[in-house]
Amino acid sequence: SSTIFDCYNLGQVTSAWAAGGIIGFGSSKIKLCYNKGVITCNGVEDAYVGGICGIGAKSITNCYNRGNLSATIEQPYSYTSCYIGGICGYMGTEIRNVYNYCVITPPDLSEYPSADIGYGKIVAYEYNDTLDYNCYWLYHWYYYNDTLPANGNPNMTLQGSCHFEWDPDHRVWLLEEPQHETYD
Repeated sequence: SSTIFDCYNLGQVTSAWAAGGIIGFGSSKIKLCYNKGVITCNGVEDAYVGGICGIGAKSITNCYNRGNLSATIEQPYSYTSCYIGGICGYMGTEIRNVYNYCVITPPDLSEYPSADIGYGKIVAYEYNDTLDYNCYWLYHWYYYNDTLPANGNPNMTLQGSCHFEWDPDHRVWLLEEPQHETYD
């Protein structure tokens, strides 16, 4: 297996299936990387989007995303899949020591109630027993009145993870109340 480390993206990335700031699709380990570019997936039937990785990745550690993410589906159908995650759209391994601050713009799939969709501030969908530790996201951002979950699976806990937000005077970042075994 390969390792991608000490890389960054500042440019716009557009793909027709899987789009990521570092890789769109792959099974590499990704370390010490960041993305500040706008990532867009203009999928025909499906879309996988992540600030670091669209789909796959063996592990993502010590990375961050600050680039906005979006997806469109040109020809949606009943079983369209669309996953958009601040760090990774769709993965099943390990995410550690990451943070995300971005705007996610999902496609309108309201006419397709059977569509397989997921949006998350860290990861949209995890298909194995993924280990997620020390994941952080900035709290105030736009997406349906900030109802987007930290990950696409509401039954999973991001251990050692929490969000930050501005104090009322926008002078300092405040760590939220301890949650998920975080006591910093």
